[in-house]
Amino acid sequence: MLFALVLAAATVASASPADSAGDTLDGVKRRGEIAFGADVQGGEPYVFEDPKDPTKLVGFEVDIAWADGKLKEATIRSLASQRLVIRPQAKSSLVVTSDGSAVQSGKDEQQRMIVVTEKGKTYVLKPA
Repeated sequence: MLFALVLAAATVASASPADSAGDTLDGVKRRGEIAFGADVQGGEPYVFEDPKDPTKLVGFEVDIAWADGKLKEATIRSLASQRLVIRPQAKSSLVVTSDGSAVQSGKDEQQRMIVVTEKGKTYVLKPA
């Protein structure tokens, strides 16, 4: 599943209590592996059952590329027409495109970026 690839590609680790340095990039490099847990569906927290129809999934398929601990690019596929809420790092700015064209975004009261997505469309986020 795409979500597993996202976690494998990211430089983020989930460490056991015995390895307190495991949640750092140095810990990952030292061990040479990334450990993570997944739910039965394999997509939480980005994909979940539609409460109106449990036979369908809603949410987003997410693929994230990192370089030197910073976002290089995030590719997000919307599984339903819904709002995508993004919390960028402080003082960072993101550009959102779909099919090569800029996508309009707004901000909510918490200053999170909001993008209204369409089912089946792919959105690309990159640092400005």
